[in-house]
Amino acid sequence: METQLDYRKAVAKKDSAELGEVCYLLGKRYTALGDFLTAKRWFIQSLRIREPKGYSEAIGKVYLRLTENHVVSGQFKEARVYARRALVNNQKVQSVHGLMASYLVLSGTYGLGYQLYEKQNKAQAKIFLDSTYYCERQAIHYARVMKAPNELANLYSIFSSGYRESDPQRAMHYANYALSVYTKQHDYNGLFNSYLKLVSIYTGQRKFDRALAALQKAQKFAKAHQRLDFLQSINMEKVSTDLYQNMGQWKDAFYHLEKVHTHELAALSADREGALARLEIEYETQKKELLLQSKNDELARRNQFIVLISVLLLLTLLISVVFFRLFRKNRRISRWNAGLVSEQNHRVKNNLQVVSSLLGLHLSRLSDPVAKQAVEESQLRVQAMAVLHRRLYDGDQLVKVNLATYIPDLVNGILQAYGFGTLQPVYQLQPIWLHVDKSVPLGLMINELLVNACKYAFTATENPSLMITCSYQGSRVHLTVADNGPGFSEDPANASFGMWLITMLAEQLEGAYEFQQHPGTTFHLSFNG
Repeated sequence: METQLDYRKAVAKKDSAELGEVCYLLGKRYTALGDFLTAKRWFIQSLRIREPKGYSEAIGKVYLRLTENHVVSGQFKEARVYARRALVNNQKVQSVHGLMASYLVLSGTYGLGYQLYEKQNKAQAKIFLDSTYYCERQAIHYARVMKAPNELANLYSIFSSGYRESDPQRAMHYANYALSVYTKQHDYNGLFNSYLKLVSIYTGQRKFDRALAALQKAQKFAKAHQRLDFLQSINMEKVSTDLYQNMGQWKDAFYHLEKVHTHELAALSADREGALARLEIEYETQKKELLLQSKNDELARRNQFIVLISVLLLLTLLISVVFFRLFRKNRRISRWNAGLVSEQNHRVKNNLQVVSSLLGLHLSRLSDPVAKQAVEESQLRVQAMAVLHRRLYDGDQLVKVNLATYIPDLVNGILQAYGFGTLQPVYQLQPIWLHVDKSVPLGLMINELLVNACKYAFTATENPSLMITCSYQGSRVHLTVADNGPGFSEDPANASFGMWLITMLAEQLEGAYEFQQHPGTTFHLSFNG
């Protein structure tokens, strides 16, 4: 509540630096509460304020927090993207502490990748494990450069868990070193975490008496010196569950497991309630905007009517009556038709936004990566159509859209969704007005190309780039989408759903397309405008 008050003060002062920091702090607060969805929204808001100003230690902190949130959520690819951004940022600003923290979280993402591939692909798992150890050594190196015992103790405490089974002696050495440093500095939070690490290590060695003693000390520190956040609370319950389960004390194990479930359900409930509250706010905002627009339209029509009456009174009575009636009749029919088309576009836009929001709600509750990917791609296809209908509703043309504004709007939305909001595409777009019947398949095709680029090209490239051109050549429209990724194998036998959809959309446009691999991937499409 205090941080939310600071946010309102920063908004009133219009201080972007202070506002960016308060958004970051709100993200930290919601992370401590276990509401990772709301936390991510505040971290992204902080990035939008800070990124235009260039590299800084403040941006690095936000990237690191986003990485930690994705690691906790088990989202390996997203975590690795933000961890690499944090590393690049801190290398640019030459922050030793930032580099230490970047390698720390990067080791966590590679460790998560190792767990994912351990049973599926041994070779790939070995690569992730080697990367984990490398990042661990780099983090320890920078901690020693800083000559900060507490930072080194923090690293040892974190890394001790990774050696619980593979190297118990190293795990014990790391944990005891951290414990000695925290004891000298009277760091109660560090002591609490270190005792939990020792509980886990002793449990693995089946030294249950020592594990129980360490658990009692952790509980003592938690009760006497600190107020546990979400992650600390759930970690203590999981460690307790594991200990009592290994001891065969099933009643105590079940008790702590129930507390784990209680924390997890509370976090899920917070995510759901936060999403519903945001939807309600968006709905009320749109309703007020529509009401204001309706009043402005009514006032404009009233003024036009007064002007029209004033002009018609200057004409003869007979001609005025005849032309006035004809004019009113034609204007009424024209407005009716225009209103029908506009209302249709507006309703389609709103319905697509509702579908996108529902998909977003389901996405936050899915755990299966394949299902999440399918829902994310479906949501982006719906959003591609929603962008088109928003352009139709907001513009002067009822059934045509300007590709020079529609394509950047669509591309920016996709890049933001996949965490590449800082990427600046190169556009060469002519002002081409395209009918909605062709704009929809064209938008879906661009959506598929950009989704594939974000998933496979940009994540595999240190400095991703994107170029989009669209121009008239004779009577045909030519579209080119090019990236600098590693390319792909265009094997018809292994064609994905996206490739099948691109082929179907090209047939719908009665156009021809081709892919070129030199270096990167270039897509060419031509069709009659």
